[in-house]
Amino acid sequence: MKDSELRETYDRVLVEGLPNWRQPMFYYRRYKKLELWQVAIIVMLIISLGQYLAGWAAYWERSLSIVS
Repeated sequence: MKDSELRETYDRVLVEGLPNWRQPMFYYRRYKKLELWQVAIIVMLIISLGQYLAGWAAYWERSLSIVS
């Protein structure tokens, strides 16, 4: 094989055998590793969305309650 990267992949398959495609670890090892700042942004977005939804739920609950 002329391509060195393809040759390395082929040699790895010869040594390790074919991967088990049904195992989640196969996909876990091949996903793109996230940087710390990327993880922080994702967490902040999830928390912000949760706060926004909780605020709307509180507003909606107050608007539907019977005020004496």
